[in-house]
Order: sequence, then structure tokens, then C-alpha cells
Amino acid sequence: MYFLKAHNFSNDFIIIDARLSRQFRVKNYAKLARELCDRHRGVGADGCLVVLRSAVADVRMKIVNADGSMAQMCGNGINCLVRYLVHRKATKKTQIAVETEAGIIGIQLLKKSGVLKSTRVKLGDMQSKAFATKDYTVNALGKKWRVTTLTMGVSHGVIFVKRLDANLLAALGPLIAGHRFFPGGINVNLARVTRGDSLEILTYERGVGITMACGTGAAAVAVAAQKQGKVTDGITGIYFANGGKVLITLGADDGVYITSPAAEIICEGQVLLGNRK
Repeated sequence: MYFLKAHNFSNDFIIIDARLSRQFRVKNYAKLARELCDRHRGVGADGCLVVLRSAVADVRMKIVNADGSMAQMCGNGINCLVRYLVHRKATKKTQIAVETEAGIIGIQLLKKSGVLKSTRVKLGDMQSKAFATKDYTVNALGKKWRVTTLTMGVSHGVIFVKRLDANLLAALGPLIAGHRFFPGGINVNLARVTRGDSLEILTYERGVGITMACGTGAAAVAVAAQKQGKVTDGITGIYFANGGKVLITLGADDGVYITSPAAEIICEGQVLLGNRK
């Protein structure tokens, strides 16, 4: 089976194009993702992106986490999908629409001299019910945590802290992600307000664990911070733990946009299936 692997801010994905006429026909994507995403016995990635035909958009994207669970939307993943489409010369457009489980996502491809440099993704509208925030108090690790929840195509919980701590998130993340308050599970983001209208975040993704970056998590943190008055409305810079940066913009149309550098291709090739126990 042909695959391409790409990353955005070190959040990496294996892309499988199910539209290819000679492609291996997959019946169980959950099992496939668990096999391929294994970093010791597979290709290794945070998840798989399956490219499918769409009757309502340019393309449809199915997101399968490393543990085989499904995700509705992924900001870094959709950037990797765009890089794949450009690499395969599957589109020459500067505006494309991608059908996801969270709805149709519009993406602007920002090019310079014909080369893809960055993307601008509209995640939704600020006033939509999906972006409404709700606070919960969760008891975990002997402490009460204020968890602000909202949906960016995928459900996120945001916890503002004075210092980012990966060890804390490793312990706290699974406790909150699977808490009884959130029966469908949520991603968990620790966030710290830094200089100006900037924030630093660290994300624990349901079905993956701590990731190097999370695009929808960045948007969730920015919206939560703006609604709580921690930053001013407009443009918020979000810094990931690995040093990458995206811009979250509230547009004149009240849309929530994420602008980030184009994803990078790691490798492409073929993987053997069906011969493992």
C-alpha cells in the first residue's frame, strides 16, 4: 500500500489515499492505524489520514488516531492533507474545501512564486454553539482544576496555568480526557499567558497522548483566553512546546482562522500489509 508521511510542527501523520485505483482495499482502518502508527513496528505517527472522494467538497478526510479511535477534525492533519494534495498535483486551486466529520472546512493555500508557504484554515464561527465555552471543576491529583471546554471540530478542555509542565500533563491528561463529565472524551490543553497577546500550550490528545503540537487545541486556547479576557480580541499568537507558532485570528466575518506554515513531507513509499500476525 502506498503512503506518504508528513508533519506540521512535529505532529506527524501517515496519509493513505483510498481513491487510488490500485490502492490496497482497507476494511478496518482502526486496526491499520494501530499497526502503522506503532513507532517501533510500523511507520510511526500520531495518526492516519485517509483521503476519500467527496460529493460536497474537493476531498473528504477521515482521521484515525494512533490507538484506532476516530477524530472529527485535526488542524495539523488538514495541513498535512493539503501538502499531500499539492505534492501529488491533485489540485491547483488556492481555495479548497475538505469534508470532515466536523463539517466542511475551508482552506486558503498561500503561495509564493507558485510554492506553498502557508495555509489559512477557517475552523468555524465564533458565535456558533460549538464554540460556546463551559467551565467544569474537576478534582484530580489532589487538586481542583478549572477546565474550560469548547469544540473546534473536536472537543477540547483548556486549563490555564502559571507554568507548563509535561510531567503534570502526562499525569493529568488521561484523568481529565476520560473523566465522567466528558463521556465522549476530550483533548486536554495546558496554557500559559506570556508576553502581549501570546500564549504557550501543551496538549494531551485523546487516543494519542502528549503531542508536539495541536492546531485545534491552539484555536481552543485562543478562544477561551479571549472569552476570559486574558488576551484582547483580534490576533493571538500561540506557541507550541516545540517552539512552533501559529496565529489565531477572529475575522471581520466573526470566523475563527488558524494560519500556519505549510506542512513538510517526511517520506513516501510502500508498506506491506496482511503478512503480520
